[in-house]
Amino acid sequence: MGYGDALRDEVHSDSITPLIGIFDMYSASLAARKVRGMVGSKPLLFNQIAGGLSPRLSLTGLEELGINVAIYSTPCLFAAHTAMANAVTELRTNDGRLAKVTTDDVGVASSIALLERNLSRHHPRRRLDWASEMRAAG
Repeated sequence: MGYGDALRDEVHSDSITPLIGIFDMYSASLAARKVRGMVGSKPLLFNQIAGGLSPRLSLTGLEELGINVAIYSTPCLFAAHTAMANAVTELRTNDGRLAKVTTDDVGVASSIALLERNLSRHHPRRRLDWASEMRAAG
């Protein structure tokens, strides 16, 4: 049995929900239609890679192709890279002095709040007390 046969058998199994990648080298619309035909109603994911060979598609365009979930990991990673490079440049410009954190900036409090919101989705009864955790650890 070849790889294609094994893949076809796996995607038709009711016991799994496959993560199907549409590779940059294929036309997104052709690949989406071909994979959709293989997996039926199972969720189809598209990993949009910034600077990749796939066309830059809107969420509406992806939905029209039958894509259920769009993943934007590399665009977010590249944006973070740009932000970090800009922060280092600003630190050099200001002789290492940190910029004042304003209400529009991400700081310790907003980072902890985001972490707590994300964790609470999986552990709703536990609220983190970071000050106590730090004292206990140190």
